[in-house]
Amino acid sequence: MLQIALASILVLSCAAQSFLTGPPSTFPHAYPGMPTTSFGPDWQKYFEVTGQLPNVTGPIARSFAGNVGVNRADHPNATLFFWAFEKANGTLTGSAADTDPWMIWLNG
Repeated sequence: MLQIALASILVLSCAAQSFLTGPPSTFPHAYPGMPTTSFGPDWQKYFEVTGQLPNVTGPIARSFAGNVGVNRADHPNATLFFWAFEKANGTLTGSAADTDPWMIWLNG
């Protein structure tokens, strides 16, 4: 009986400790192949979705997806997920003067 009580206390103290400290932080995010420069053309290749999407059998426009920091005060790890689709190949990565439409989905 004493062993069960001691085991229960040990389990509860471990649970309380993990609750108080929270999950481990993975900040800052550093992924393989991630550019070390500020956002620019080298990031286009990094964010480009190159794998086939599940259950999508037809062709879709070239797309880019990832997380970008949002510079929220007191939240250095805050990011915004984006997924951008081109109308035609090259319209999203064209010059600033291009007026071809594109679509972006944001979630954060």
